[in-house]
Amino acid sequence: MVATLVRLRLRMLGHVLGREVWRLVLTVLGLLWVLTSLPTVLLGMRWLGGQPAEITHDVLVVTGAAVTLAWALAPLLVPGMDDSLDIRRFVTFGLTAPRLVPGLLAAGAISVPALMTGLVAASAALAWQGAPASALALALTPVSVLTCMLAARLAATAVTGALGSRRSREVTATAGALVAVLAIPLLVGITSLGMDAALERVPQVTAVLAWTPLGAGWAAPGALAEGDVVLAAGQALTATAWVLVGAWCWGRALQ
Repeated sequence: MVATLVRLRLRMLGHVLGREVWRLVLTVLGLLWVLTSLPTVLLGMRWLGGQPAEITHDVLVVTGAAVTLAWALAPLLVPGMDDSLDIRRFVTFGLTAPRLVPGLLAAGAISVPALMTGLVAASAALAWQGAPASALALALTPVSVLTCMLAARLAATAVTGALGSRRSREVTATAGALVAVLAIPLLVGITSLGMDAALERVPQVTAVLAWTPLGAGWAAPGALAEGDVVLAAGQALTATAWVLVGAWCWGRALQ
């Protein structure tokens, strides 16, 4: 089923790009953006590799949380995303939604955002000096990407399923504007604290994020780099468990 949906996604993507020039242009520009951004990401990770382990840990956890949040907010900020493999198209085949979830996720990974997210997550291996921590960062790359994709799928399904496709576009656009407005007081609050005071609270924030879907996959290599094998294993298992829970929730929502 996974291979079938991936082939279907590739075939549909080829037809769309061949028929709609503007989509082809956007895809090419997106790939060029990935290629031009990659050296900067790699240099940034190499620079982090020269910093103390706790600083590297905090920066990567905050980065991972920001990336995951961006995926979760994308359906609100950009309504009407690609629905070429909408679950409703498979109703007549007599398949259950949970059975389709792995294939839908694999097919959904064929996109520029998923490619960029995967490259950023994989490049985190360069930030860790020890081979075990780097290997764990690479091993958790699929987990981090799947977490981001599930965050977007759950957000989109929740909004669309609750309100209907037509009205959901209006509501998601309004919600996106509301998110942007609410971000202003947050930025003002951080500014009022001062840079030093804000930075002092970063370790406390990352300690919490390290056990959530936002940061667990990014935090585990840091714990291993600091020699805490038990903590690293716990956070890696937590990150994997969040993916399984997210996939189960999405399957139930789609069903």
